[in-house]
Amino acid sequence: DRLSLQGITAQSAVMVGGPSEDPMWRKLIEEICGMPVRVIHAAFAGAVGAAVLAGIGAGVYKDEADAQRVFKEV
Repeated sequence: DRLSLQGITAQSAVMVGGPSEDPMWRKLIEEICGMPVRVIHAAFAGAVGAAVLAGIGAGVYKDEADAQRVFKEV
């Protein structure tokens, strides 16, 4: 609801990590958000996210978009 108030809309959500492996959690998130949920099976998604944030903090990347550009090239 808060995103909608800011004019931001989503058609679906994405889950990664441990809870995403349990169909019950995906169903619960779908019901709460009122949209389909995709699951990405990326065993190290949390570690990659932490590394990106550390890289931004250390000045390796300017921001999330900069890090995403670098990761797409790898």
